[in-house]
Amino acid sequence: MVTAKFPLLKAAHLSGEAEDIAKKHVSNGQEKNAICVLDVPLNWENEFPQVQKLKHELVQNLNSEVLPRGFLHKIQTLYNMSVEQKKHKQNESWQWIMAYDFARIKERKKNDTSLKNFLDTLQKHILTNNVKNTNYTYLELLNVAARWAELETKNEKN
Repeated sequence: MVTAKFPLLKAAHLSGEAEDIAKKHVSNGQEKNAICVLDVPLNWENEFPQVQKLKHELVQNLNSEVLPRGFLHKIQTLYNMSVEQKKHKQNESWQWIMAYDFARIKERKKNDTSLKNFLDTLQKHILTNNVKNTNYTYLELLNVAARWAELETKNEKN
């Protein structure tokens, strides 16, 4: 995705690179059955629907003003922390930070049981890596969904 003023030839080149990344993506033994979303190749049958569903849930909660927009940045920060901590073989403190951040959001919206259930489910899936038919972690897929939701809701607000 590019802005209207982005050079067309450069956009075509970037599109070709994304296509190449998608063609090389292998998921459950399937090749050439993927799309590249925000530089992440996703299998059409397994990974893309999971990301799309997560993005829809995030957008729904954002649009109903149940979740603050900053929540999307929290997800992205948690993902980046997890990558760095794993890379440097550090204590995975991002998990405790996630628990704290989610608890604070639930505390602010005490009476909203649907938000509590949503955050509890997200947290459980992140910590147990409850994801099927993919080499990605749940947090990786959620990060793509959060980035997509941010783009979608940013355009709606402006």
